[in-house]
Amino acid sequence: MKFNEETSNPMLVGALQLLRAEDTPEHRKLFTGELTKAVLVSPVFIDPAPFVDEKGVTIVEKGAKVQFPFITANDGKRFFVAFTDIKTMNDSQDANGNTTPAIFKDNHANIRLEEFGAMFAAPTPDGAEHPISGVAINPFNENIVINKDMAISIFKEKMDAVKNNIEKMKQ
Repeated sequence: MKFNEETSNPMLVGALQLLRAEDTPEHRKLFTGELTKAVLVSPVFIDPAPFVDEKGVTIVEKGAKVQFPFITANDGKRFFVAFTDIKTMNDSQDANGNTTPAIFKDNHANIRLEEFGAMFAAPTPDGAEHPISGVAINPFNENIVINKDMAISIFKEKMDAVKNNIEKMKQ
């Protein structure tokens, strides 16, 4: 995971538009394929605040707390928030007309869906199931909801692929 880098996903946005225009198996497959390749933008709180080094890279200190805010749906389920790109995040407005808080315009994570899956799959300190239900992508626009089971599945597929590659290299 990286922080505060410019990110755009034109192929994901195009696949999302196709899916919204016509929900077909082909469009779902295209969208899912692009989603698994995409680097999303997710607002974060970072304490202590990160700094930018002389090369322009955002540095988050070892041990820093990185917290992902969530939104709560009408049914009480909570979701992490992610966006297809910086512009969509910065231009978003909720139902009350509130825009993305300024703090997120300076601090965001560049994160893949399988990284959310890793968070969902990790045990909580008390051993309970992760309390967040999934990821809402562009929640105030298209509002594509990816449930945590799908994110975990993508994470496990990626880990299995890594394990298989390691095994092949050992042979």
